[in-house]
Amino acid sequence: MFAARKAEAKTEAETELKAEPETVEPQSVVAARALKHRPVSPHLSIYQPQMSWVMSGLHRNMGVLVGGGAYLWAAAYGLAPLVGADLSSVAVAGALATVPAPLLLAAKALVAGSLSFHSFNGIRHLWWDTGRSVTNQGVFNTGYAVIAASVLATGYLTFF
Repeated sequence: MFAARKAEAKTEAETELKAEPETVEPQSVVAARALKHRPVSPHLSIYQPQMSWVMSGLHRNMGVLVGGGAYLWAAAYGLAPLVGADLSSVAVAGALATVPAPLLLAAKALVAGSLSFHSFNGIRHLWWDTGRSVTNQGVFNTGYAVIAASVLATGYLTFF
C-alpha cells in the first residue's frame, strides 16, 4: 500500500521535474523581462517636495557642511606647523585679500547661509522638544520663521 503511494509520488514528482526544465528560465532572463514590463521602484522624484522633509534634509546637509568645515579647519590649523604652513590670522587675511570680491562674497554667503540655517533650525528643533508648535500649522509657521531668519542673517553676515 505504501509502496504504491511512493510510486505515485515518484511519478508525479518525475512528471513535474520533466516539465520544469522546459518552463524555467535563468534568473537573469527573468530579471531582464521584469525590467522591460515593470516600472522602476518609486523614488523621491515622484513626491511633491514638502517643507518638512526638504528642511530636514537641508538641516542635515548644512550640519555636515558646517561641522565638516570646522573639523577640516581645526585639522589644518593643528597640522600647519608640522608641514611649515602659516595659518595665523595675518596670513589668512592676506590670502583672502587676493581672492576676487565676487568669489569671496559667494564663499561668505555659503558659510553664513549654512551656519545660520543650521543654527535657526536647531533652535526650531529645541522649541519642538518643549512640545510647542508640533502641529502641521506650527511646523509651517516655524519653518517660514527659520527661512526668514536665515535669509536675514545670511545677508547681514555676508555684507557686513
